[in-house]
Amino acid sequence: MKYTRVDGLNLAYQVVGDGPIDIVMVDEWATPLEGRWEVPAIAGRLNRLAESARIISFDKRGIGLSDADERSSMATPELWVRDLVAVVQAAGATHPVIFGSHEGGPIALMYAASFAATTDALILTNTGPRLLSDGPNYPWGHLPGTWMPDEDGILALWESGAGGEAQICATAHDPWWRDWYAKSRRAQASPAMGQALMQMIGQVDVRHILSAVHVPTLVLHRTGNAWWPVESARWMAEQLPQATFRELDGADNYWWAGNADSVVDEVERFLLGERTSQPSARQLVTIMFTDIVDSTKQAADIGDAEWSTLLNAHDSVVTTEVERHGGSVVKNLGDGFLIRFDGPAAAITAGREIRAAVERVGLCPRVTVHTGEVEVRGDDITGVAVNLAARLLTVTEPGEILVSSVVRGLVAGSNIQFNDRGRHQFKGIPDRWHVYAVSE
Repeated sequence: MKYTRVDGLNLAYQVVGDGPIDIVMVDEWATPLEGRWEVPAIAGRLNRLAESARIISFDKRGIGLSDADERSSMATPELWVRDLVAVVQAAGATHPVIFGSHEGGPIALMYAASFAATTDALILTNTGPRLLSDGPNYPWGHLPGTWMPDEDGILALWESGAGGEAQICATAHDPWWRDWYAKSRRAQASPAMGQALMQMIGQVDVRHILSAVHVPTLVLHRTGNAWWPVESARWMAEQLPQATFRELDGADNYWWAGNADSVVDEVERFLLGERTSQPSARQLVTIMFTDIVDSTKQAADIGDAEWSTLLNAHDSVVTTEVERHGGSVVKNLGDGFLIRFDGPAAAITAGREIRAAVERVGLCPRVTVHTGEVEVRGDDITGVAVNLAARLLTVTEPGEILVSSVVRGLVAGSNIQFNDRGRHQFKGIPDRWHVYAVSE
């Protein structure tokens, strides 16, 4: 067992094997990092993979052997991506293969889209971009409010494993497996924490980033999976630019359960075969635009000299807050900025601080946030996602932070609240976009 630190927290991770390929496992949260080696079905499959690769596994923050963040009652997908980055660096995996299963799938997708140039490949097993149905736009999945067990059901899972059949279908009749299933949950989280995790997983939506995943991808899915319908996996594979889809027999949600040797067979064929794709200059970025309301009028009213002093104060407070929250200024636009962040929740937090700082200077700001695929050109970023973030300013009220529907889907579990601002058509941007204002 090893530990690395991120955001002041200790993250537990393990490295097994010494092959030339690094496979970083973003597993389902309820599989214990140490306890899995007590289960031959799990250990045997991991050891098979370790014959040709280094297998790097970890507990996300707040789970199992890793520290919980006392500053936040609930981790978010964005923070779990930060955990993944920290483990990749600590393990010295310069060009890893990211293996995402169950709720780890969206985390793996976010990582691969953000770090395509250094991600060798992506493997997704029994997962999808969104767990809940979204009407005709995404008809697969569970209906909101119907998929989670109630409090009694949660306690039954933790006490006896009753209700966990969808995860380990092939062995759910075995009392030993049901007992292990309950024990694994107790080792990883409390019942209340587990319920919060399930709620967060149901809110995650990464459909809009799929086209930004420019790495070779293997999508493996069991035909009878009741958690993630196979139709959603097929649709996901169609949206991913370099995906290969393989449908496997069975219904177990956990990749190592049931006929898991077929999973390992497919992974070995995929990784040991020839892959000729080149790293992409495109990546997933969170984009922020800031703007001063009525800047031209104010400059005319107070004169050039005073306006210059005021603008310098504005620039100073904005750049200070951007740096403090881990962002970087792409360019100064005169009366605002184009800024990039690694994740949307950090951008929203920074946006709130920027708004307050600019208001203290005596100016009224507008802020927009969008996450999308961009073309990286030196220090600059370009593309439709940048244009959309800029167009959002046209419907942003003074003092408001406005975000796209993509951002709202990526900050699940963060406790950030939004007000619905409806759908809008923006000049030069395909489709109508749903936008939301960040609540105070």
